[in-house]
Amino acid sequence: MLARSAQPTRGKVLEEAFFYKVDRELIELLGERLQREEKIRLFANATGIRD
Repeated sequence: MLARSAQPTRGKVLEEAFFYKVDRELIELLGERLQREEKIRLFANATGIRD
């Protein structure tokens, strides 16, 4: 078992859980953005439309 001073505090555990959730949400949003940009690129290549 960890020494009492080495055990994470409740606040630290909550902080880690919060930032884990935020990180997962950001990763999901970035993935969606990349998929959308890829679809736009493929559409532009297929149609020849460039804006």
